[in-house]
Amino acid sequence: MDWVQFAILFLTLVGFIWTSRQETKEIHKEIKDFHKEIKDFHKEIKDFHGRLCALEEKYIQMMEKYWESKK
Repeated sequence: MDWVQFAILFLTLVGFIWTSRQETKEIHKEIKDFHKEIKDFHKEIKDFHGRLCALEEKYIQMMEKYWESKK
């Protein structure tokens, strides 16, 4: 193998590694963004569950008052 072939091989490998590194950074960024979206979704579900529980408690109190007034 002469020096020209070695240089071409070396530059090809360096280019491949550099491109892979950039793609890996982009993938990590996408994973972080997706993880943030999942956390936000989980928080929204917890908030919804809390609101649902509050509505259920109000309904129970309303029904208790209704049945007390019927006695």
